[in-house]
Amino acid sequence: MPVATIPNFLQNPRITGYVRSADVPTTFMLGRWFPMDDVEADEFESLIVLDEVDLAPFVNIDAETPVMQDELTAIEKWAVAYIRYKKRFKESDLRIFWEPGVNDPNSLTAQSARAAERKILRNVDRLSMSIDARMEWMLANAINGSISYDDGLAKYTVSYDGNWIGSNRKVPTTKWDQSSPTITTDLSGWVEDVATATGHDSWALLTSRKVLGNMARAQDVRELWQIANRNPASDTTGSLNPYQSRQIAEAIGIIGIDEVIRYNAQYTTRTASAGSGTRTRVNFLNENYIWLLPIGVTLGRTATAPARPNNYQTGKFAWSKEMEDPWVVETGAGLYGWPDFPSSSHNWLLCAHVVN
Repeated sequence: MPVATIPNFLQNPRITGYVRSADVPTTFMLGRWFPMDDVEADEFESLIVLDEVDLAPFVNIDAETPVMQDELTAIEKWAVAYIRYKKRFKESDLRIFWEPGVNDPNSLTAQSARAAERKILRNVDRLSMSIDARMEWMLANAINGSISYDDGLAKYTVSYDGNWIGSNRKVPTTKWDQSSPTITTDLSGWVEDVATATGHDSWALLTSRKVLGNMARAQDVRELWQIANRNPASDTTGSLNPYQSRQIAEAIGIIGIDEVIRYNAQYTTRTASAGSGTRTRVNFLNENYIWLLPIGVTLGRTATAPARPNNYQTGKFAWSKEMEDPWVVETGAGLYGWPDFPSSSHNWLLCAHVVN
């Protein structure tokens, strides 16, 4: 049998290519407002140009023209977080790749090797998804008002001071799961708030299936849907479809919300115990909240810095390392990045706690 080495499909650049091309779960949507962008170093700056519209002065015909002042700008400094995860493959997982006959595509050994490769790559896919999930987790926490993490080894605490996020989030007078809520009035007022602050007129509502269900059954939303579809009031039903955002979007489009996004992305945690374990599914965003987010405008970027395992290139990366006694191959995936969410964008979104 030849001397065992790292299988070709686990070596770079193939393994990094696999991690980079792996499908991102369709439920992960927040990168739309924080697209990936390369930075040159682990520490980077945001240049914020404050919104100004100067009035050109009137002058006498023979007078000197006044000089415009420089832009009002501010600098915010950030540092990337180092995100890495790895999986160990034992000799028993890899031994098949050096068995006699593995190079004959029609042999049983080759078939077993292909099956072993698929199993290993499923784990590599899990590694890639874990990086995507951590990035989605950071973005979800950012639009919720703060990123806080402490596992005893790494610690991050960042708060964002928007007028309508974090502890400043809106709360309707009557929650939407109570009797006689005023959903359309609430939304109309909140759209007016963010539109007045930003001058932007196109907004998306992002929320959970739970909130959409309450909206689908609300009388004022159903009445707006009738108006939008020119249905007489006598034809109303007890509920719109709670599992499709299209009908609700047709209803609340009248008050200035152009898109409704159902968001129920989750990650899992495991708690080990003697002889068993418990798996828990956790929502990235609170299912009792809604967010108003701008359409056609980003809130910032997801900055990615160069990484040594990636030959000092930016973006997602992967690596494999051979170890002995016992012989194992460690394969990992990672990304060095952080949400660049400048203060000038903090008032471009609104969060509200609408159901209990």
